[in-house]
Amino acid sequence: MNGPAHAPLDQALQLGTLMLGAARQREWAIVAGMNPDYDAAIRAGASAARSSPDLLLQIEQQHRQIVQLAAQARDGVAQELERQRHNHRALSAYLDSSATG
Repeated sequence: MNGPAHAPLDQALQLGTLMLGAARQREWAIVAGMNPDYDAAIRAGASAARSSPDLLLQIEQQHRQIVQLAAQARDGVAQELERQRHNHRALSAYLDSSATG
């Protein structure tokens, strides 16, 4: 801990660690649930930010990893959705052809 002025940034770092762990486990509801507290801690720590470059760097690195994991999950969902759409079209075409044939 870095003292009372840095407490919000310390809290943001702790929340970021928990959020990163949840993101790695694909527990997006947990990540989303922690996000308001995380954002509030960062806003509250803004005044101490200039005197805590190392702490800010750690928070930034965590945040980038969380965003990267979220992007990967989003891409995976998009691919699965497209696969489901393709399967639906194929099944519909099959059903249409067997109904008329």
